[in-house]
Amino acid sequence: MRIPSALLIVLFLSGINGAVSQNVSENVSAVNESVSMDQKPQMALILDVSAPGAGDAREYVINYTTNILNILDPRNINFTVLTTGDLAADNEYTLFITRIGARANHEMAMNGPGGENISMGAIRKAKREVESCYICGTEKKSVVGYRPSERINESDFAIFESLGISYIIDDGMFFSANASRPYLLDNTTLYVVPVTSIASDSGTVMLSDRRAAGMNMSGDEWYSILSRGMDDAMSRGEPLVVLITSYISGSGDYMDALERFIDDASERGMSFVKVNDLVQMSKPTPTLMAAALL
Repeated sequence: MRIPSALLIVLFLSGINGAVSQNVSENVSAVNESVSMDQKPQMALILDVSAPGAGDAREYVINYTTNILNILDPRNINFTVLTTGDLAADNEYTLFITRIGARANHEMAMNGPGGENISMGAIRKAKREVESCYICGTEKKSVVGYRPSERINESDFAIFESLGISYIIDDGMFFSANASRPYLLDNTTLYVVPVTSIASDSGTVMLSDRRAAGMNMSGDEWYSILSRGMDDAMSRGEPLVVLITSYISGSGDYMDALERFIDDASERGMSFVKVNDLVQMSKPTPTLMAAALL
């Protein structure tokens, strides 16, 4: 479906449960750790456009997302937004997604099924629906990022590869506890992009507003966690990956916390990048690959 309007988006929907046990080989891990990122500290912000229930879906998807866009776009922030094929194909939201997606500072990726519900046909259909949200006469952008809604197995990786998916977002599914940047899965072309986690008094906290809200954090507490995550990443020279959700960060104290955090990051020289750009910067050079094989 082609829509004659402007914008491209990457919306990120619903939750992820389960985990996949996948070890990275010592050589590849060593290479990934040796990859030097851009001199400026990198932040990949992921926007999950979703609603907690069907009743107020339009308000959460359109109004709350617009509130977040009004923070990010005037500041020319690059970020990734993920959506489902169902949302992209819904006549109520197709034009909205198309208009968002047409912006050059937005990357498009998708959320989709996992577990027993995963199938090449279903993912191909959803991917086509998301990619169809573009303006006639403009370049059609490919979806290369994916976030499964359920546990996925090693046997499923070939499906993603065959459909042109190059990275999978991990917010607690791949056991990436010791990973601080995108890493390559063994025997695949797929990269895993872990959402940043930090140690806190209450244990390990992932930089996800949904996790923070689930822990009953106030807006100020969430802002403090984000700030600590930025401090840690900058001190270690590592990228920062933050996941926000429209229905949580699109209003109230969490929206205030987001705006304060974005301004802080800008003032401290953070470079905002799309997730796919972070993956590309994380790939080892041929020289590093050769050294790892010695």
